[in-house]
Amino acid sequence: MAAPSADDYRTYWSVVAQVLPVLALSIVVEARAVASSWAASPGLLTRQQRGMMSGWIASLAGFLLVEPVAVEGALDGAEHSFYRGLARISITLALASLVVIPLIDLALRRTADTTARLIVGTVQYARKRSIRERERIARDLVNVGAHSLLEMNRALDQTAATLRQFEAHEPLTRALATKRGELLLARRELEQTRARALPALMERWAIIDGVKAGTGADLASMQQRGAQARARVAASLRRAGLDVNAEQPSMDVFSLDTEPISHYY
Repeated sequence: MAAPSADDYRTYWSVVAQVLPVLALSIVVEARAVASSWAASPGLLTRQQRGMMSGWIASLAGFLLVEPVAVEGALDGAEHSFYRGLARISITLALASLVVIPLIDLALRRTADTTARLIVGTVQYARKRSIRERERIARDLVNVGAHSLLEMNRALDQTAATLRQFEAHEPLTRALATKRGELLLARRELEQTRARALPALMERWAIIDGVKAGTGADLASMQQRGAQARARVAASLRRAGLDVNAEQPSMDVFSLDTEPISHYY
């Protein structure tokens, strides 16, 4: 895209130089009309009023700065880039003050009642919906509580029936408990008696085993001496000419079982 020429800048500044006074005059007329309505309500200016007044003042100040440059640019065709940007901003503020803000104010005033009814209706609907939801939750909680109470009553009835059955068998249960206590006491006494008597009994068994061992040794010695005596008698009989079988078995009256007594316990 080719750069703008001097003729283009002359045309641009000529249009700006013609538009700015018209917009300035419109702003002044609008400001006077609006300011007259503000005078009917004394007091501090609202935020909206201060914003409108700031827009008017800024636009008029921009017009005063740009207008001489626009007239000069229409003659020499210079660019004046800073003032060109300032002209765009001033014109934009002027159009916003003259068109956009009044339209918004008019729309809000015309639809204020409808908007208020819409907002109030929405709030009331939300409130009613919230109340209905809370009522539903409360009903659900009441139903759950009633069901829980019914289940608890049933459980209590079953427990009472079970207790009545136990009460019918209470004498037998007490008798069994008493017998069990007596048996446990007798068992404990028997274990204590056994613990006290077992060492003495073991000592007596040891004594009896010792006596039996000594008796067995004495009997063995007596059997040996008896065999020697029989042998001498047999020898004397042979010398006397008697035929006596010295090896004839005879009853061994001294043969006893020499196993320990503790073997039988």
